Amino acid sequence: MADKLGMHYYYGRAIPYEGGAYGVGILSKYPLKETRTFVLPKVAGFTGEDRVVAMARVQLPGGKSAWFASTHLDVTKEENRKLQSDAILKLGSDLDAPLLIGGDFNATDDKAGMQSLFTFSRMPARKKARPSRTSTRNDGSTISFSLKPAALSWCRSRYSLNMPTVPITLAIKL
Repeated sequence: MADKLGMHYYYGRAIPYEGGAYGVGILSKYPLKETRTFVLPKVAGFTGEDRVVAMARVQLPGGKSAWFASTHLDVTKEENRKLQSDAILKLGSDLDAPLLIGGDFNATDDKAGMQSLFTFSRMPARKKARPSRTSTRNDGSTISFSLKPAALSWCRSRYSLNMPTVPITLAIKL
């Protein structure tokens, strides 16, 4: 879908909230050719909020395309975040174009779920996570990241923090 300014968008609904819904979204200046929302797994018996990953294939100039994903992982249980990170990696492994992932992972780069995601992007956490950092908490730790396959390079990145949401603006070179 496109808005009045020509921006293309997709919203992945996670939970109902006060007569509306809570979820994640993707906004692109390029057309979205395919969109998907996946409910992410959680440990058995967990009664907290459902979490999702929204994905969109973006049609880029020159006939190229890439998949973009937006997510906000569980805030309460590390076991859920690990399951959710692994599920995102599995979804990404079946795609026919590069996948870029951005979101609030609610985990610092030393946690198991983030280590899995850094493996996807071939970015050793303590050495190369900084360029992909999108926001920091008051204590200086990072929980929101943007990740890309190692084969792609950043040409510039702009990050802004606007709680309660974390908008991420990315520019990549394909």
